Amino acid sequence: MGHPAYEKMCIDFPKAMVKGATQCLVIAISEDKINKVLKFMNENMSKDSEEEWGLMDYNFNFVNNRGIFQILKRLLFLFSDDYPSKDFFVDNMLRELIIRILQTNERKIYCSATLTLTNESRLSQVIRYIRQNLDTSLQVDDLSKMDCMSPSHFYSHFKTEFGISPVEFINNDRIKLAVRLLQHTKHVYIDCGFESRSYFNGVFKDRQKLSAGEFKSKIQKSNFEHTLKKSFAL
Repeated sequence: MGHPAYEKMCIDFPKAMVKGATQCLVIAISEDKINKVLKFMNENMSKDSEEEWGLMDYNFNFVNNRGIFQILKRLLFLFSDDYPSKDFFVDNMLRELIIRILQTNERKIYCSATLTLTNESRLSQVIRYIRQNLDTSLQVDDLSKMDCMSPSHFYSHFKTEFGISPVEFINNDRIKLAVRLLQHTKHVYIDCGFESRSYFNGVFKDRQKLSAGEFKSKIQKSNFEHTLKKSFAL
């Protein structure tokens, strides 16, 4: 997206297997199209800070999440379809793709585990508060007061900025914390702010594609194999 012409493009491929071929999809989007979408976003999807929506560095690596994956699948179908209104549908799908990528980039800025938030906007303060209180009950009503908004307005504004709801954002950060704690802690779900083990297990498996128990066993097996290899090396 926005890659300069005649310049080398580096793409990170997953490891190719005999039974699992690696596929590559490259979509070139015109600068004019991107600028129109940016104009639309700045007129209709204002951010919490005074900054406007803008392009990220063209080397930005975005996460191929479920939303983006579904759009790409739909685009592939449309490109191979002869439906009379194909161009109209493609145009709308491209606009959604650009918006989701920009929202993903914005979420990356706020969510990076190594990032220290320097932006003093109210939303930055909310994100900082969430990170510091993952082990407590975090309610949208309370967070909305910190952002000086009604709960419904805060929910809408948050989702516009990040592409996910406040609860999804909180659960994502809690699962990241759980992944770190699972190596050493028994009652992880309590330390991560989940009120029940069953709800924690459901969210964990949805995010990690493994149950918490399976994930912990995988870590223990990996640590054991590493120790074994180290012993043989000695």
